[in-house]
Amino acid sequence: MAEVLSAVYEAEFLGFSYGFRPGRNPHMALDALHTAIMSQRVNWVLDADIRSFLDVASYYTFSFF
Repeated sequence: MAEVLSAVYEAEFLGFSYGFRPGRNPHMALDALHTAIMSQRVNWVLDADIRSFLDVASYYTFSFF
């Protein structure tokens, strides 16, 4: 199932998407971030951690999607 979904959606992901993609890992994401910050002007960096969000979100929250 994962192979089928990966084949279908891999083309849809943007080049800077690293989360849960085959052949990509967190170290590669950090390298890409470092390269981007060092090679061009950056006004802001956003760091978001939604790990605990799913612990407190109810089924009702997602029933509208």
